[in-house]
Amino acid sequence: MNLENVPGQLIALALGWSFTVFIQNRSNRRAEALKRKDKIIDKLEDLADWVESEIGKDDFSSVRTESTFSGLVTQIEVRIGHLNRHIGKEVFDASLLSSIREIEIHEKAEDNTETPYLIRDAAADVTEQIEMCCDQEYFARRGVVAALNDYYHWFRGGIALVVLLILLFAFCQFYKNYIHIPIGTCVYGSQCVQGPIAPPLNDIPGHRKYIEPLTK
Repeated sequence: MNLENVPGQLIALALGWSFTVFIQNRSNRRAEALKRKDKIIDKLEDLADWVESEIGKDDFSSVRTESTFSGLVTQIEVRIGHLNRHIGKEVFDASLLSSIREIEIHEKAEDNTETPYLIRDAAADVTEQIEMCCDQEYFARRGVVAALNDYYHWFRGGIALVVLLILLFAFCQFYKNYIHIPIGTCVYGSQCVQGPIAPPLNDIPGHRKYIEPLTK
């Protein structure tokens, strides 16, 4: 089995796998962010209908309705915070919900005729802001530098992976060429050929006259 191309194949495979995981993870995070955004918008749109149904009840209580209404707005604010954390930055300012929270619910039901419409208008403004922020984040065209800044940590991890694979490839080559070689093999990978062996000095006629007196 020829293992010479294995390190290069492993590097190509790791790079391809990393790119696939990056694209899949980015798509999943965008889909999850849009799903959370839609849930927030649904909650905003339900506020006015809920208040309108409460005002129409015979046992209407402004205190109870206002307390519950404030709690519903707080839940939306928490969901917006979760959306920002999921995206990784403050895409939407949750303080804009104050325009909804400040709408007053009057004590008498007949005085709240315009209240659902005010809530619906304020919720529409907030919904528009959320839609614009998400479109700007995921669908608007941006410069290359701005796009690279969003994925700085991904690129840093990819560069570290490439460097690690290169070091692994260099170690494999060093081990194969200089350490894991049979005895008698040259460092370049070819089998060393044994050269001619010089004869003993006493077998050379020219040296025999000098060596014989020393052996007596």
